[in-house]
Amino acid sequence: MKLNSCRNLAVCIISLSVLFFALPGFADGGTLRVKCLDQSGTPAQNAKVVIVNMINQKAKDKRSDALGIAEFARIDDGVYRVYARKDGLAPALHEFAVLKGNEESITLNLAAGADRKLYFEDPAEEDRAIQFLRQGVEAAKQNKNEEAEKLFLNSLEINPSSAETLYYYSVTQMQEGRFDKAVELLNQTVKAAGARMAFPAAAAANPNPYEIISKNAGQLLKKMAFYKGEHALRQKNWDLAVRNYTDAAKDDPENPEIYSNMAIALTNAGKLDEAISAVDKAVALKPGEKSYTELKGKIAARKENAMLEKAQTLMNEGNKLLQE
Repeated sequence: MKLNSCRNLAVCIISLSVLFFALPGFADGGTLRVKCLDQSGTPAQNAKVVIVNMINQKAKDKRSDALGIAEFARIDDGVYRVYARKDGLAPALHEFAVLKGNEESITLNLAAGADRKLYFEDPAEEDRAIQFLRQGVEAAKQNKNEEAEKLFLNSLEINPSSAETLYYYSVTQMQEGRFDKAVELLNQTVKAAGARMAFPAAAAANPNPYEIISKNAGQLLKKMAFYKGEHALRQKNWDLAVRNYTDAAKDDPENPEIYSNMAIALTNAGKLDEAISAVDKAVALKPGEKSYTELKGKIAARKENAMLEKAQTLMNEGNKLLQE
């Protein structure tokens, strides 16, 4: 029996640098519409909204109107950092808004609280986020998932758009079986990494760290049904494991491990004929794998024992009837 998800996910815990640089710009003409809401969900009038073009670090600001909206028309295309402040409320941040001649609308929720510096305004705050990330990675390497999760959340509270932290946090969620949350985080990872992927320093690096993050996140999303199957197998939820492996086989029909693990789940569910059919597919895809042929032998032996037990039960029942 091969359950490699913990080892496979552990490989995902790798060290990647945190980079903050700018993307090249595009043509003029985009519109960025920012809506500000206060803690009760009503429009926050007179909030100061700042947008920063990440190519040249040039900033523009406006005050939100009675509807809580600040609109920036005919601005350069590119990637923008957007944040807002209002007296009596904590600042709100959105990274990153992408403009390519289009209109983009975002909402900033200003929660109750005191004003504070955001991570990019204070090097000490950025350092704290990185330290939380590093400590979380170390905890994850030691399989201390609960501790790692808290550290990643601390890091994201400071820098909510860190592709690295989102990625590692998603891995801990997968290991805990929280697959819906993991998918949400992985999609955020792909978006955040995509925004940073073409930044000059990242693009010049070989390999591009954000390209690696995006690729790894995409691979985890693609194999999500397989990881769900392995989690269900460890939980001895045989029917769920079979359903998950069936979905995984649709996405990756040439993976023999899917059919091998499916055969294990089917065997434990008492579906021995289907189990033999599944393990036959694994053997056909990888004939030289000894564990697959051994698994087939064990399933065949269990089937034979089941037949003998059934025959013995019928014989016992027949003898009882004769005695009566």
